[in-house]
Amino acid sequence: MRNLNDIKALIGESELSDWVKEKSAAVFTLLAQAEAHTHGSSLDEIHFHEVGAIDSIIDTIGSVLALDLLGVREVHAAFLPFSSGTVKCMHGVLPVPTPATFRLMIGVPVCPAPKGAKGELVTPTGISLIKALASTYGEPPAFIPTHTGVGAGTKEFPEHANIVRVAIGTKIDPMALKKSYVNPAVTSRSADLVCHPYTTEKVIVLETNLDDLNPQVVGYVLERLLSVHHALDVWKQSIQMKKNRLGVCLSILCRAEYEQEIIETLFRETTTLGIRRNVMERVYLSRNFVCVPAFGSSVNVKVAFLGNEVVNVHPEFEDCQAIAVEQNIPLLQVIDKVKSLALSQIEVQSELMWSRRHYMK
Repeated sequence: MRNLNDIKALIGESELSDWVKEKSAAVFTLLAQAEAHTHGSSLDEIHFHEVGAIDSIIDTIGSVLALDLLGVREVHAAFLPFSSGTVKCMHGVLPVPTPATFRLMIGVPVCPAPKGAKGELVTPTGISLIKALASTYGEPPAFIPTHTGVGAGTKEFPEHANIVRVAIGTKIDPMALKKSYVNPAVTSRSADLVCHPYTTEKVIVLETNLDDLNPQVVGYVLERLLSVHHALDVWKQSIQMKKNRLGVCLSILCRAEYEQEIIETLFRETTTLGIRRNVMERVYLSRNFVCVPAFGSSVNVKVAFLGNEVVNVHPEFEDCQAIAVEQNIPLLQVIDKVKSLALSQIEVQSELMWSRRHYMK
């Protein structure tokens, strides 16, 4: 039997992309948290049984890998069915939803199960995948389907098909439709269609005010939230609190799957007694990293895209700083040179890709 750390180690040692590793670890973390709460244990004490089998691990990670290979970065899920009945497992006969699934349903919209469909319609692994990946539930946003898939289960229901359907497509702005997608009969009522050249996702913002915590601890906590607990961003602001006390407001931006562990870290590592929580939408550009040879070394450069257009080139500061110190070169000169080399490298790569596509045609 494997525990959470065992599975995370397997994932971390793999050659999967960082996105697949992050999302796969999030799925198993959610599952472990639900099991720990159900059994009244800590995460370290939880050992996966069926889910810990290597074929189940492959099934779970394979689902995330499939999304990665298909280029999917935004997932929308239908409302999950809230069923009834019982299911038999290694713990005996359990009510549906099972305790772990019931715990994972917290914060997830559910609806009555289809007529005639009783038993386990949502598994702990299934809802963990949905909860770690989905940004919204219910009706999908406006989009143009490009691929569809259907999977059928082995269990038969008297009045309901046991299938799961998936559609992959391009998100669109319903307020502006391209003429190429408009029915000519109703063109006068339609506008142009625009596909957003950026991505939108749901995120959580956690905030807490502190006036009695050692400033050295504040810095330690912020670094730990970024490096260990997968916070997207952290920041602090100086504030004046009641009784004219100087304090600091800590703000943490994170995805829903890491919210619980970040909250627990704040309660354990700081003196806070309460945390504010807001659900917000984040709009961000797609980005990539390129390795640029410069000054006899290699510099990692982050490249941001608005659609297919490069709009931001940002050399990694630590790499540039190391070159500036070692070779006694002004830091700004290093940064400017690396930016110039990166843009030239990107331009050459783009021309090669265009040439290959043109040749294949």
